Amino acid sequence: MPTELRPLSLGELLDRSFFLYRKNFLLFVGIIALPHLILLAFQLTGVALQTTSTLLGSMGGIFWFLATMVVTLGITAASQGATVIAVSEAHLERPGRGRPRASGWREFGRSRIPGGR
Repeated sequence: MPTELRPLSLGELLDRSFFLYRKNFLLFVGIIALPHLILLAFQLTGVALQTTSTLLGSMGGIFWFLATMVVTLGITAASQGATVIAVSEAHLERPGRGRPRASGWREFGRSRIPGGR
């Protein structure tokens, strides 16, 4: 797909988007499904560990809820970031797309440091 820069109509934008997703369907399903399977396992662990509603149990429930929110936000951010990278590499037709990046953790660490390059 050429990378010409010009304004697109809504129909062209949707057509290109669906073409990329259709062409790389397994890649995008994997990007979304695998992290969310981790989230599902985390949530099912919380269901298995639920106790009776005592004071300790309710405090543990509040802690588990907050932990679940943190894990959910982290997994959602990671999967959306991976989707953005995959779309840009697929659109630019870079070789080796769909493979994990060796420097992924390094890039993740740099993104957390203000001004990190």
